[in-house]
Amino acid sequence: MSPLDEDQVSYELRGQCAVITIDRPERRNAVDGATADALAAAYQRWIADDEAKVMILTGAGSEAFCAGADLKAIETLAPRLTAEEGPLGFTRLTAPKPVIAAIEGWCLAGGMELALWCDLRIAAESARFGFTERRFGVPLIDGGTQRLPRIVGLGRAMDLVLTGRVIDVDEAKEIGLVNESVADGSALDRALELGEQIAGFPWVTMIADRESTLEAQGLRTILVGGNSARENALGQMLAQRCAHPPVNALGSGLRNLVCILDGCDLVISPDTGPLHLAVALGKPVIGLYGYNSPTRVGPFRNDPKLLVDAYHNAGEAAQMTFAHRQGRMQQITVQNVLDRVDYWRALKQ
Repeated sequence: MSPLDEDQVSYELRGQCAVITIDRPERRNAVDGATADALAAAYQRWIADDEAKVMILTGAGSEAFCAGADLKAIETLAPRLTAEEGPLGFTRLTAPKPVIAAIEGWCLAGGMELALWCDLRIAAESARFGFTERRFGVPLIDGGTQRLPRIVGLGRAMDLVLTGRVIDVDEAKEIGLVNESVADGSALDRALELGEQIAGFPWVTMIADRESTLEAQGLRTILVGGNSARENALGQMLAQRCAHPPVNALGSGLRNLVCILDGCDLVISPDTGPLHLAVALGKPVIGLYGYNSPTRVGPFRNDPKLLVDAYHNAGEAAQMTFAHRQGRMQQITVQNVLDRVDYWRALKQ
């Protein structure tokens, strides 16, 4: 993890709240590679800070919360595109403590995705929201397409995703994107007030209820085929880990299988047929192969869209083989497969 560069992002403990501020007002707090690294470092500092029960994310100045990725330095973000924590710092992680966005001015593109990552959004009257990357051909890669429908509903989310239009704080509040609007210049003060209120509640039960609420919107997993004792055990472990128990679609006809696959978020199977079908539907997959043969993974090696975990029966150790996108092979354990499931769960939250 890179050290926190406080020229890009500042970290300040105020009461029981850690205020993390994107400090690039001359660029409307747009995020380049160095800023993303600094955001990741600030996030890890907050995680390790036992005195900071709540995180408040904001931007320096009154013109913008964050205008998204810095398109004038877009190449500096290239190394972070495959980072498991997310291109803009931490957007593919699930925070273990409450997070509030304090929004003044523009909240656009990746900046809006950062705001959606937060549990609550407090916005000033002059705040404006939109996925303006639509006009530049830049995709939403920091969780916006997953989180926005959960917050405002599919129809309203499609409106904002497809048109890229900018909405004011009144409309944002009406559709549920903003929890509370306040006078200009007071978003941070109100977020701090709310953060202290949240931090003052009995902590263990509040955190447990927050986690349960997030899990209610969690990963929908499907296990296609596979009825061995080892695969049944994996299914039980997945059921304990995911709010939505995995569905075993063994024996489903093709038409039913397509419908089932289309309604899930992650497909796990020992058979290449369902995996190829899932890929055609744009689903991430974990392949469970019952033979000790790395060549079985061959069809997936050069597909940049896939990350395939394959295992073979190697006694009670349940050793597994991990196929990287580049085709490299290494031995891993059941826990590594569960870690991959956790990674996809984080993307859904």
